[in-house]
Amino acid sequence: QAEEAYEQAEMHFEEAGNEYELGRTYYHWGWRYRGEGRPEEARAMWERSLKLFRSLTAEGHENQYVRLVEATMGKYISPSPPPPQPRQVIPFHLQLSLRDDNLFEVRVIEADAGEAVARDVPLPYSDSALSTVLKLIESGQYDPTRFTESQRDDLRHHGLLHDNDIVSDWQKKIGKTLYDALFTGEVKSRFDVAWSKVLEQKEGTYVDLQLRFDAEDVTLARYPWELLYNDGQHLLTSELLELVRYIALGQPQESIEPISPPYHVLYIKPHPRGMPELPTTEETTMEGIDGIEIESIAPTFAALQERLEQTGGKGNSGLIIHFDGHGTFARQCPNCKAPNPPHSTACAECGRNLNTVAPSGYLAFADEAGNMDLVEAKHMKDLLIPYKIPLVFLSACEGAKVQGEWLFGGVAPALILAGVPAVVAMQFSIHTDDAATFTQAFYNSLTHDRLSPETIIRAVTKGRRKLLRGDSWFIPTLYLRARVD
Repeated sequence: QAEEAYEQAEMHFEEAGNEYELGRTYYHWGWRYRGEGRPEEARAMWERSLKLFRSLTAEGHENQYVRLVEATMGKYISPSPPPPQPRQVIPFHLQLSLRDDNLFEVRVIEADAGEAVARDVPLPYSDSALSTVLKLIESGQYDPTRFTESQRDDLRHHGLLHDNDIVSDWQKKIGKTLYDALFTGEVKSRFDVAWSKVLEQKEGTYVDLQLRFDAEDVTLARYPWELLYNDGQHLLTSELLELVRYIALGQPQESIEPISPPYHVLYIKPHPRGMPELPTTEETTMEGIDGIEIESIAPTFAALQERLEQTGGKGNSGLIIHFDGHGTFARQCPNCKAPNPPHSTACAECGRNLNTVAPSGYLAFADEAGNMDLVEAKHMKDLLIPYKIPLVFLSACEGAKVQGEWLFGGVAPALILAGVPAVVAMQFSIHTDDAATFTQAFYNSLTHDRLSPETIIRAVTKGRRKLLRGDSWFIPTLYLRARVD
């Protein structure tokens, strides 16, 4: 109720143009966050308050709140950390290729210890078992009523189900299965060399693990490689390894112009009728970050198209697109436009046969009437092709998910095909609080340096580490089209 009251006050003072009362609202909101043990949110609110009061002072108004907010922050908020120092990158780039329905090939294409190849490697899971494992991850917990007997057999076979209950370390078991499949034979020997270097040097050094997929190798891209686990730890929960999904295309490498903060973020937050309304936590945390300039636009596909056309078709290398809304991976009925689960053979709304409809990624925009407008991945790709957008952030659930026969059915891979060098997306559903926490840490890190593949990778890692105490740290996924030098 208190948060709702603050939001109503914020809306009222914004509409009235009363920056003084708006600044006071942010100041008191910061105290509330501090009392709840949320120092980062308190900092964000106080910084927003201070920004408003300083602007009033600059206009010639005497403002005692500038001194008050500065004193409050000096007493209760730790100073911002210094900019990160450049780190040494140990490259370990793998090309993953599907050989048949049961085997794949792992090829080391760049590593300090040299190239290597492991052929005819058994896939970690059969196709049906992989679907069951992904279903378990998406659910976040095991509900026996949601799994068929065949799916329960898959879980038992892989040691994830015991005495009709899910094992407590199921994420670790999945990660270990993935690790053993990815690193085998000479490939493992090369990786051991890279990992040993990192363990010797630790601070300031990390393994840059790039997994490269061909566009037709959808099966391999479906695996949750971010869960890699060995020797008692998930590899991504430290800062010693960073994982990027790279899509191999017969096109020139895209570059990211090394622009400096402040970054201009085009913010889109649809809440179409009939869909759960998302809280404002993510937008609030972004507005409180120095080095981020937010431009909110109407939550329609047409509004995004119109805004991009204002660049004159020449692109805007400083524009970051942030979509904070719902997303899904589904089969959309061509008759009634209802989304259906990707395994559906008939539409749940009208009964239309869906066997010829390929599953695809969708973002839930709103139309002019406020109803849901599902925009397919291929249409997002077509929209962005003419523009030089360096980074797209999809906070939508399942924005990184892929399935079907072609990798670019997913929204994030489709944007890579459109020429976007880097896409941050969610491969599973994520709680809105966790999404906001990741977003804040991501942009806080990003604004410490000039924009580059390295700073984006580091920002994703910082965001993941803020989620370590929960079960969603592996959900944010980074697709990269630019080369890491």
